[in-house]
Amino acid sequence: MKVLSLEFSSSQRSVAVFDPAHMVEPIVVVAMPAPARQGTGVFALVAEALRQVGWQQQEVTHLAVGLGPGSYTGIRAAISAAQGWAAAAPLIVLGVPAVDMLAEQLRRKGTRGEVLLAFDAQRGELYAERFRIDPNGIESLSHLRLTTLAEAKSALDGSIPVHGPDLEVLMAEARPLFPCAGTAARLAVSPSYREVRPEALAPIYLREVSFVKLPLFQARQEN
Repeated sequence: MKVLSLEFSSSQRSVAVFDPAHMVEPIVVVAMPAPARQGTGVFALVAEALRQVGWQQQEVTHLAVGLGPGSYTGIRAAISAAQGWAAAAPLIVLGVPAVDMLAEQLRRKGTRGEVLLAFDAQRGELYAERFRIDPNGIESLSHLRLTTLAEAKSALDGSIPVHGPDLEVLMAEARPLFPCAGTAARLAVSPSYREVRPEALAPIYLREVSFVKLPLFQARQEN
């Protein structure tokens, strides 16, 4: 099993390679900040990660993709790269939510107790999910959902730490924590994750999609 993972949901884009049978830790290549052109950078990071481990592209058997929430453009770039790769090669493809990565990273660091994991959802709101982390594992205490900044700050008032990426402007009190492709690679090989069809990969986006036609366009359609 040779896993390559892509995590592009935050300003710390990363690619990792991992062979659980022969490697203790994944090899991770990080690009920070994200490239100015949001669609670029994927293949340069992939090439560098493969170079460091000494693999050829055709040796990769599993491809894990971070699904966010987070930078919609970055996530789409990673998904597009994964779909193009899977169209040309027989790969097992898996999607990994960023919130799962953050919870696992805290567990591996030795964090214990309740935490709130948060992501900037724009419009002054957050995506957030509460977890309990203890020696027996990780337990989700709520579904990932849209929440207000005031509600997230109330968790801090209740002594529940808030962790998340790219929150320094929106919520300076939050503890910086970025999803990592190395964690995505580790999670992807666990029994909790199942193979998905490449075309089924999609960013985690909790807002309702609304589409409003411009008056001129609508008038043309009606005539």
